[in-house]
Formats: sequence, C-alpha cells, structure tokens
Amino acid sequence: MPNKIYALEWLNLSFKNLEASRILNEAEHFTDVIGVEVHQALEKILKAVLAYNNVKIPRTHDLIELVPLVKEFIALNEEIINIITVATDYYSQDRYPGPSYSIPPHKEIEAVIKNTYQFYKQVKEYVK
Repeated sequence: MPNKIYALEWLNLSFKNLEASRILNEAEHFTDVIGVEVHQALEKILKAVLAYNNVKIPRTHDLIELVPLVKEFIALNEEIINIITVATDYYSQDRYPGPSYSIPPHKEIEAVIKNTYQFYKQVKEYVK
C-alpha cells in the first residue's frame, strides 16, 4: 500500500527548498547557494517517490545514485535526467574552495529551477 503521507512530507520539504531557490534567483543571489537549495529540492522529490513506494530512503545526497531506484516507479524523461546530472554537482561533500569548486551560471540555474518545478508537479500528481 502506498505511503502517501510520508511522500507528501518529503514533497512539502522539497517545495520549501524549491521556493527558496526561486526567491534567491529572483534576487540575483549567489548561484552556488541557489544550487544547493535546488539540489536539496531535487533530492527530496526523488526521495518522495521512494517514500510513496515504501522503499527505504538511502542516506545519500548523490542524486545519480537515487535515479535507478526512482526509475523503477516513474518515468524520468531525458530533461529531468539532465538536470539531475547537472544539479548533482551543486551539493557535494566537498564544498570547500579549491579546483573542484565552481559557480554555476545564472542561465543554467534558471533552467534547473524551471525543470525542477515541472518535476515537482509530476511527482505531486504521482502521489495523489
């Protein structure tokens, strides 16, 4: 039996991160900070699908690791896979300055936010 309540908890948390990313982007805030918020939104959306299907939620921030688990339950189109791939780099365990630290361009962040809203709506419809 699907666990709608648990899934909606994950989705409600993801919406807060998604709205924060939108507001920060509209304020032309730092894109690396916005990236962390949108990454968190995507992570929680993916975990909502797992929660709905009573799958144990992995303790990982690696979005790519979550994709195969989620694909067992819903279709992920190429665009969603692309934004997940891009956003995975926004939140890594190594967020310290150095050669691997990068600042995402505004256009990229805007596209990721836009597509994350669409993905959020898809998953919200899925758990209804």
